Amino acid sequence: MQTIEICGDSNYPPFEFLDSNGECSGFNIDITRCIAEEMGFNISFNLMEWTKAIEYAKKGKCQAIQGMSISSRRKKEFSFSKEYITVFHSIFSLKEREDINSLRDLLSLKIAVQENDISFDIITKMANKSKPIHIIVVPSQEAALEKLFLKEVDAVAGNRLTIMYYAKKQHKHNLLKSLGEPINITKFGVGFIKNRRDLLSLFDQGVQRIKEKGTYKKIYDKWFGQQIDYIDKQIIENVGTGVICINSLGNITAINNSASIILNIEKDDNVFKSFYESELTKFIDSYLIQEILDDGGNAFFKELILNTNGNEKVLKTNMSPLLDYDNNVMGVIINFRDITKEKKADEALRTQDKMQSLGRLISNVAHEIRNPFTSIKNFINLIPENIDDEEFRESLLTHVPRQIDAIDSILKELLEYSSPKSPVISSIKLRPFIDSILKITKTNKKVNLTSEIPEDIEVKVDEKHLRQVLINIILNSIDSIDENGSVIITANKTDSLSKIVISDNGTGISKENLNRIFDPFFTTKDTGTGLGLYITYQLIKENNGEIEIESNGKGTKVTITFH
Repeated sequence: MQTIEICGDSNYPPFEFLDSNGECSGFNIDITRCIAEEMGFNISFNLMEWTKAIEYAKKGKCQAIQGMSISSRRKKEFSFSKEYITVFHSIFSLKEREDINSLRDLLSLKIAVQENDISFDIITKMANKSKPIHIIVVPSQEAALEKLFLKEVDAVAGNRLTIMYYAKKQHKHNLLKSLGEPINITKFGVGFIKNRRDLLSLFDQGVQRIKEKGTYKKIYDKWFGQQIDYIDKQIIENVGTGVICINSLGNITAINNSASIILNIEKDDNVFKSFYESELTKFIDSYLIQEILDDGGNAFFKELILNTNGNEKVLKTNMSPLLDYDNNVMGVIINFRDITKEKKADEALRTQDKMQSLGRLISNVAHEIRNPFTSIKNFINLIPENIDDEEFRESLLTHVPRQIDAIDSILKELLEYSSPKSPVISSIKLRPFIDSILKITKTNKKVNLTSEIPEDIEVKVDEKHLRQVLINIILNSIDSIDENGSVIITANKTDSLSKIVISDNGTGISKENLNRIFDPFFTTKDTGTGLGLYITYQLIKENNGEIEIESNGKGTKVTITFH
């Protein structure tokens, strides 16, 4: 029986490596063994450093080299079998490096790359004369990663699965972040020296046979997680929402009919492709997919807006890690549903609510302005008969300006509400923001204003709107306190919700008034227009937030929630 010697990388898990017993192991090893068994020949593996393996093959000391990325440059030196797996190469840096967030940030920095790895070719092309990338060549991707953890380099480039394999082995994978999309999507094949076309044909037949018999799938499942089987497909097709499954290699393993219809894509054109080569990149943030694959990040909930043939769709989307029995990430599951009709219905209800609010507002404005106007009109009607009366003139000069000021105050507050533009959302660190508000809050009362907010809490909101909202609520709390009271502001964040809580130990709000506090012009104060909380409520709604007020007569608690 013919024996074929194949060389490869001794340190490239999970594809090919020497295990703890010194035995050859990995996906490539299992595939090659099965091809040999199927086609009736023996295999002799010789794993070594990757650069040595390439030189070994070039000199004809072995008949083939496995696990080699197929590229135009390498095709000049080797003849390749049919590709049997697609992988991608990425660049990683440490999460603590806030100055490195994209590939552009790597210019003039040091990046470790395995010698003769396909990543080396890609990084070399990225560099330019004015801002070169300093490439540090190392014998393996494990060595590259070690240099990164020792901070001897700024980044590493290599096979994503191999980099993450070694990072997880050292329990340091949570220290890494991927920079942008993969730098290369590559196909693995077996490379043969140019004069061995006979072996090339033998391997091509073998790859085809093990795929037809299902042997390939078993090996694939063993190393990269189980693919979608017949039963799973039936479940996925009948869940009633769009479902897409991506495995640990970043390849799409399933797209159900709902997803195909909603996204207007062909399943057959995308299944078994790398996610990064598929149409899905037009709809789904590839950075989030990679983040989940890299460290099993939390589930992401997003609304996607699609424009297809002039029609706009709104999708509620969830991206979650797929975990095996040992909680290892084996892929990503994306599910989504079309909520366009719900959105339109919700918008209609909001419009109706706004119209009702506007109606109440107009009615109350008319009522509030009518009183001072009536007083002014009465004075004007009495002028002809009483112009010579000194007491009348004094009363006229006192009361009319006062009524005009009352009207002006109402109109100013209404203009403040009607003039704000759409919210300009930004991320605000709450602790310094609220501390700055408390510093400028003046009161003659002995009130203790306290902020108990963790330093890391941020909220996404319009800064000017939030400032106005908080000042209104804090001043209301102070007004409710007689003397020696306190106002405490706290905050917390859970999942995608940020909450700000303002609590006071003032006189509180009665139950009958609690239901009316957001009505325009409702106030229990002797002075004021009663528009403060009405405007506060509208501003919070415009910033995708909610406000809840609780009071038991011995204090008030206001909770503001932002999504």
